[in-house]
Order: sequence, then structure tokens, then C-alpha cells
Amino acid sequence: MMSTFLPHTEEELLQIPGLGTKKVEMYGQEMLPIVKTVKRTSEFPLEWVAEQIDHQAFKQWTYKQKENKYKHDMEKQSNRKKLLAGIEKGANLESLESELTLSRRDLIVWIEQLDKEGYDLAAWIDQELEQMPTEERELVWKTFDELGIRYLKPVLQKVYSEETIKAMDLDQTYEWLRLLRINYRKEMDNQKSQAS
Repeated sequence: MMSTFLPHTEEELLQIPGLGTKKVEMYGQEMLPIVKTVKRTSEFPLEWVAEQIDHQAFKQWTYKQKENKYKHDMEKQSNRKKLLAGIEKGANLESLESELTLSRRDLIVWIEQLDKEGYDLAAWIDQELEQMPTEERELVWKTFDELGIRYLKPVLQKVYSEETIKAMDLDQTYEWLRLLRINYRKEMDNQKSQAS
């Protein structure tokens, strides 16, 4: 909006959708000198905008956006079903990655989302974590107790030395940490519910 309409005064800033008095008071004096460096070809107030719009083209664009969103939502639903079916069959991340044509990182995000929705993924996660040495898992778990689970980088840095981090496959390690975090969160939730 700022780069399209190029407001030069606080009064003009107030005409930009999303900029109210408070934002203009907070940021206006910093924004205006930057915006004023660009020459503008239209004036305020912004009645000219309605005249410039090709309503038919805008309508077609809007329909295209809705169509794209619908296709995206359908693809998302399809991937979700395939992911759940793959997990149920015991497919590992590598095979899920090739079947769904999603990156491993995206798959982990989906798995975290499924966990939040209440799906029981413990057995599948344990299968994925079999390659992670037991001592490392235990150390990560203790570090979660100590540092919490919000941020994984401090956990990584506490568990592994700098030299080890430089030599390791960080993507793989972060996958393990994220999967362990799911199990840890579940365990903590179970303990809380049993305590109350």
C-alpha cells in the first residue's frame, strides 16, 4: 500500500487501509522521509483508484485466487490422507518424502500438527528414533527437563560439542529433536493429567 500510493503527509498516511492514528503516531515520522524520496504520479484523496480498476479483470483475478486456494486445500487434504495412511503402514520418513513429494522438513511440520490434533504417533516416532543412540535420547530428554522445549538450538548446543555439531548431519539431528519433543510433550501432558 505504501509503495503503491506513496503518502507524503500524516493526513495521507491515515488514508492507507491498516494505518490508524496509533500506527501513524508510532511510525509516521520514520516512514514519510523514505516514501517522499519516490516520485508519485497520482494524488490524494484516493478516488482515482476506483477509476483505474478494470472490474472484469479484477473479478477474474478474484475467481482465479479462489480456484487456486481450493486446489491447494484439496491437495493438502490428499497429502494428509496419504501421510496418515503411510504412518499407519509404518512407512519411514524417506518413503513418505518420495510418496508425497514433500520435503522432510515439511513432513515433520505435518507430523507435529497431527500430534497437536490428537493423533497417537508414538509408535511411529519410536520407529523413526531407532537410529538415534539411546544415550543421546536420554541426554536430550534431560536437557528438555532443564531448558524446556520451545527452542531446539539451545538443546542442541547443550547436548553436543561444537566439533560434533560441525561434523553431524544437522537436518537429521533436528528431525530427531523435533520428534523427541513430540514424545516429551506427550509425556508431560500425561503426567499433568495424572497429577490432577
